[in-house]
Amino acid sequence: MEYRIEAVKTLTLGTAETELELGCGGFLLQNNSESAVLYFKEKAYDGAAVTAANGFALRPGETMHTVLCGRTLSLAASAANTAAAVLLLEAV
Repeated sequence: MEYRIEAVKTLTLGTAETELELGCGGFLLQNNSESAVLYFKEKAYDGAAVTAANGFALRPGETMHTVLCGRTLSLAASAANTAAAVLLLEAV
């Protein structure tokens, strides 16, 4: 499948949940922090906010290399002021 870039969102995350509406689109996620872990999950599945226990983790400086799709992305970090980037993709 091929994708085109729809948008790039830069985020500053903390330990409290941040929601990002994706509208069933594809995305790639990058953790730009040098020390904090970034956690994420699809919230629409069970309605629960992401935690270290129920989310996928991206280590400091790590980038996803597989396109995932979702409706509502729940994000949080292990520390305040964690920089992240989300590449929003549209299938073509």
